[in-house]
Amino acid sequence: MKSVSKFCSALFLTIITIFFCFSLLYGQDAEYYLRLYENNRIDDLKNILKNKPAHKEEISIIFLKALLEEDAELAYNNFLRLSNLSSLYGEFSNLRLAQYNYAKGNYKKALEILNDFLKKYPESRYKNKINNLLKLTEKAIETNPSQKSSVEALQEKRFVIQLGAFAIKDNAQKRLNYLKKKGLNNIYIKIKEVLGKKWYSIQLQQVMTKENAKKKGEELKNKFGISCIIVEK
Repeated sequence: MKSVSKFCSALFLTIITIFFCFSLLYGQDAEYYLRLYENNRIDDLKNILKNKPAHKEEISIIFLKALLEEDAELAYNNFLRLSNLSSLYGEFSNLRLAQYNYAKGNYKKALEILNDFLKKYPESRYKNKINNLLKLTEKAIETNPSQKSSVEALQEKRFVIQLGAFAIKDNAQKRLNYLKKKGLNNIYIKIKEVLGKKWYSIQLQQVMTKENAKKKGEELKNKFGISCIIVEK
């Protein structure tokens, strides 16, 4: 009986040790990738991803894809897949999710992510950034015309068509040039900065009501075969 107990204890310690080693290894990978990213060494990151096995969907591959993805909305989906991790991968992913929602004007969603972040990662290196973004988000929510009815507020709001959102300026410029070649000339790149991080979205210059924006979006989809979303001005 004692031998069984010793075996179980040893097995438990082995599992804990393996888990700790994997967590440490993942943390080191994330540190390295983020250091390259912050120093704008994008080509190095692309080479690392290129040498990864294409058929695998391990954490580091998903993270690299999220960092390098040209379309911010596709990057968002990859960061979302990592948002439940307790490692640095999870911390950075949740920071990006909050920044993205704030940049799009989804303040309530950003607030939800920010509050969850502080509960999940109380000692995070990004704590100051999160708290600063939390203040901006709360202020943005407070300044909304909440005292008006939803119908009145909707009637006063104005919307624009967005044809893509990017974390890297060059990718946004490539998309802009591509759309102009297809015949869309009344578009521009809107830059929004969130805690030092710039987001580049391609928008139609025309401002309209939500109903007209929906109609315009369908028109663009049918005429040019491009997808778009409606965002509040």
